[in-house]
Amino acid sequence: MCLGENKKIHVPLFLKEISKYDLFQNANKFWGNDLAAAHFIVYRNGSVKFCGRTDWVKKNEEEEYDLPEKYVPDLYVEAIDASNMPIYYEGLRNLYGLKHLKWLSFNSCPYFDDWCMDRISGEYMETLEYLDISNCLNVTEVGLCALYRFQTLQTLKLEQGKHAQTDRVNQETQENSATSEDERTRKGTEYQKAESMETAQSDMRTAGYFYCSHVQ
Repeated sequence: MCLGENKKIHVPLFLKEISKYDLFQNANKFWGNDLAAAHFIVYRNGSVKFCGRTDWVKKNEEEEYDLPEKYVPDLYVEAIDASNMPIYYEGLRNLYGLKHLKWLSFNSCPYFDDWCMDRISGEYMETLEYLDISNCLNVTEVGLCALYRFQTLQTLKLEQGKHAQTDRVNQETQENSATSEDERTRKGTEYQKAESMETAQSDMRTAGYFYCSHVQ
């Protein structure tokens, strides 16, 4: 089939974002796992902190940042702040082999979901001490079940702020416009998930996790 010269193929946004991750697939060979992960996060407006240092590396007002361009021995990422980053499950493969990672935040990441929880719980089960997945609307009680893997987790933040509540209300408003029986059944399932989430949160408190649920 000939599309013609004036035809344009519109690639979905999420596919464009996923394709960008391929740029970093060979970075581990040149920078090592930690420095490659640092470049990946800071390039996307996140920030990182290395072991033995107090300063966070992030972009400045000129969109520039200070990270080594060559492999540096004994340079290990200790903390990653990926808050508000449109990172997909596929992008997490760039955060591989971080043996010293203790602090991690995916606060308000719109595409962070149960699959992502499964991946990070398997990747950082032996080192992670702090995890923030607040305002991640796609994380359900299914994803929270992966928390049992973390062997050293001390602090879990699972807040739902005003912005997240507004997003959920808007989502429910759109769903309420659906009239089919299938849609009504699906909404009922989602409400059951919400109740299950509250139960999971209660279980986490009982298990001894430091849990935050207040609205900022």
